[in-house]
Amino acid sequence: PIFSTLHNAIFEYDSKSSVGDSNVFKQRSLMNNEKTIVIVDEAGLIGDSSPQQDFLRYGNNGLLTELHTAFGPNTHIATLGDECQLPPVFENTSVALDKDYLEKKFNTQVVGHTLTNNFRQQQCPNLTRFNSNLRKNIKENNTSAPLFSGPFFFPENDIEVVSLDEALEKYVSLFKQNKTQTTFIAYTNPEVHQLNTIIRNRLDFYGELNLKDHFLVTKNSLRDPALNGETFSINSLCDITTSIVRPNGGTPIQLRFQKANISIENNTFDTTLLLNSLHVKDKASITKEINQALNVEVKQRLGTTSYLAQKLSDPYLNSLCFKFAYAIT
Repeated sequence: PIFSTLHNAIFEYDSKSSVGDSNVFKQRSLMNNEKTIVIVDEAGLIGDSSPQQDFLRYGNNGLLTELHTAFGPNTHIATLGDECQLPPVFENTSVALDKDYLEKKFNTQVVGHTLTNNFRQQQCPNLTRFNSNLRKNIKENNTSAPLFSGPFFFPENDIEVVSLDEALEKYVSLFKQNKTQTTFIAYTNPEVHQLNTIIRNRLDFYGELNLKDHFLVTKNSLRDPALNGETFSINSLCDITTSIVRPNGGTPIQLRFQKANISIENNTFDTTLLLNSLHVKDKASITKEINQALNVEVKQRLGTTSYLAQKLSDPYLNSLCFKFAYAIT
């Protein structure tokens, strides 16, 4: 078996179409008669909207269409996911999990199955029952069902209602006792940013970074053994490096990098941190403008001819995106 991200599996860099600051990736030539099974996990996040004409473009069609047209006739595609989770960006439904949409769009036969046994949360029967009832009401479009009563009832000792200030005080107390497995859950990224700022102040962690801080990886790394959602600590920091670029000759953007030695569980390694990502308030990771600036910076520094060859190993283009980990969405 071959494991890959979806974009890396079906696209390749198109140097002829990548003019100026633009980066265009075309569909790979994967057509053959071999019998193949392609399994796509978290497929509910695959959309089918036409790609925007931006500095970074993958293919000429929606991602789902690119997936279904990339392989030969003897390829079977299995999409796995949960239609009750978040849909793709700018779309209202998870089309990759919609049997009717797939059969009509791609003129193919689709067989669907629903898994009902929950093995991951067997030690939390109340949470399992809560999730099952919530999914049932979402699928039935029942928006009037009460959340914490009736079929959603939790035993009294499972939920404690406290004020935000009480929760913050409890969190800081636990953190100072090295009980750091507690996490704040917030609804929006701006709320997360605000909570992280408040908690750091209550912990007396000042300055941009503190070696006692807890951090969260917000984007998979192509260069380092770091995955989106993993938490890490910083062991040491080096000097900050800056670079100013003007994507498409527009507003200048200052990119700020800092070399560091970090630990993720039992794995310790050197990396380059993208400090810009730490200050993004309204996005889960970095903004489109910062992403564009990173691609422009590496092209200016390495030249377009070596851009593709150096992309996977360049420490600045692949600098680690991260945020504080006290509160998450």
